[in-house]
Amino acid sequence: MVYVMIYIRPLIKLFTIITVLIIVLSPNCFSGIHFVSKTGTSTPPYLTWETASDSIQKCIYACNDGDTVYVANGIYKESLLINKSIALIGSSMDSTVIDGRGINGINTDYLTIDVEADCNIENFHIYGRDLNALNLIEIFIGYQTIINNCNLENANGLIRNYGSSSKIINSFGHNFKRAFAFITSLTNTLVPEVDNCIIDAPPLAWDAIYIDFGGNPVIRNNIILMESVGIGPYAVGIDINGWVNSATIENNLIFAEKGYSGVGIWAIYDSNDSVKIYNNNIVYDLPNDGIGVHTVNKNAFIRNNIIEGTNLAMQLVDTVSALDYNLIWNNNYDDISGLLLKGPHNLFADPMFVKDTSVISGRADYHLQAYSPAIDKGDTSILDKDGTRSDIGMYGGPWGERYEYRDLAPRPPHGLDVRADSGKITVRWNRNTEADFKRYKLYRDTVQHFTIDTAKLISILTDTLFIQVPQVNWKKYYYKLTAGDNQGNESPLSEEIGIITGINDKPQMVSEYNLFQNYPNPFNPSTKIGYRLKETGYVKIMVYDIKGALVKMVVNGIKEAGYNEVGLNGKGLASGIYIYRLEVIGKGNIPVYSDMKKMILLK
Repeated sequence: MVYVMIYIRPLIKLFTIITVLIIVLSPNCFSGIHFVSKTGTSTPPYLTWETASDSIQKCIYACNDGDTVYVANGIYKESLLINKSIALIGSSMDSTVIDGRGINGINTDYLTIDVEADCNIENFHIYGRDLNALNLIEIFIGYQTIINNCNLENANGLIRNYGSSSKIINSFGHNFKRAFAFITSLTNTLVPEVDNCIIDAPPLAWDAIYIDFGGNPVIRNNIILMESVGIGPYAVGIDINGWVNSATIENNLIFAEKGYSGVGIWAIYDSNDSVKIYNNNIVYDLPNDGIGVHTVNKNAFIRNNIIEGTNLAMQLVDTVSALDYNLIWNNNYDDISGLLLKGPHNLFADPMFVKDTSVISGRADYHLQAYSPAIDKGDTSILDKDGTRSDIGMYGGPWGERYEYRDLAPRPPHGLDVRADSGKITVRWNRNTEADFKRYKLYRDTVQHFTIDTAKLISILTDTLFIQVPQVNWKKYYYKLTAGDNQGNESPLSEEIGIITGINDKPQMVSEYNLFQNYPNPFNPSTKIGYRLKETGYVKIMVYDIKGALVKMVVNGIKEAGYNEVGLNGKGLASGIYIYRLEVIGKGNIPVYSDMKKMILLK
């Protein structure tokens, strides 16, 4: 046995060396890893960075099923046919670019990437050939594919998936007519997914996510931004167009900018489809023509959602089996079918978001504050990640987040108005809506721009109305107030408003004219500019760049006296410092007020 072992070991070693040489030298049996670089060559097999391919498509041709292709930074002006089961991995989503703009596809004249085998595509910025041509598709998928960490733009359709359980995860989509479409014939076993993506739907887009013959789609943890008006009333954030076995839509944020007239979530066609709509936030910038949720499905389960700021929160055409535990707030109409009120646990209250501003500004935060009425008020059968009863909204449920609820001060009181009549002065303001609100503190002085202290505190009250009789020989009164909550938090001061009494027996409001600092500031790309008018007048608000060139006319018309506010969208403007200016023309075409302030656009 000893001599046998001595002679067998060298033979095994020799056989191993010969085998390795055969594998390395064989032109038809390449390594499992290949490389692509802008400084590469046209000679396969592209096994190192030094011998990398100068073309992604050339490298794919050199691959076998199961291989991996690494692509260096650079712009690759080509379209691709992926007919091998490979992993195609770029170096960075920011700087590894597949640019199909203006070129013909490899199989057809409208595809940037034609996927004809199971594959992974990761870490690319991919441009489609053309945004406006009807049939142009950026990525066409007919096999099980994972699109991960990619930035997709400039196509009529960014991704069209036929007949597979493909996944789009951790990716961006913008500049499209329809972003992600899943059409799977009638195969109800397939499970296409869109998870943790950000989809910025431009004006005139059709849908952000579209499902037809969709099997069992899962749409989870996405942010969908719907800008301006879509095509007709049917531009949709998430469109379940019918004939799915079971669709799951959960923990998504759908934010619609002012002027958007479409639908947040649309589930139509087959009324027997099972659609679960759980723990989503559907938030519109201002109540307008939009609809939060529209469905005809008898098996629709609509639970734990927050719907705010729409024209119509829910349009329910058929009997809905499980519509409950939703929070509805600040919509023009809650529903038109009467079905919404059948859910005994639906809430109609301020959700108390940490920062309820435009998502597009980059400053919004839809986590719940401490003492929000939505905390632990979801469906009792659904649990948060920490094992407690689900919160209502996008951060609740098993796919939500664990986070600390912040105990924030109430919003400053706003909408102040003062009047004098019949020997009395009446001060009014808008009511705070926080669930933990407790009381107001009203301060008064006879000097404008006064500093508050206990000597100037004239009332602590819960109502939004204060009436006083003027003191003898007092002619000027100035008011401002704060809001407090049950925990002792105090809001910032409201604006100051005043009145002068005893002038020809006709009191005059002395809130004067005022141009307020824009909010948020810095902003990206939207902000709001507030201003107050002493009297009705012709108002112009203009935006200038730092060199004094006019870049936007924001307001140009007659506005009523009192507090006014206008939105500014900085889309199309470069980052930098801008100046906004208010001019007011009064009676007799006489200028009565002007002011300007600086603001910063950061992109």
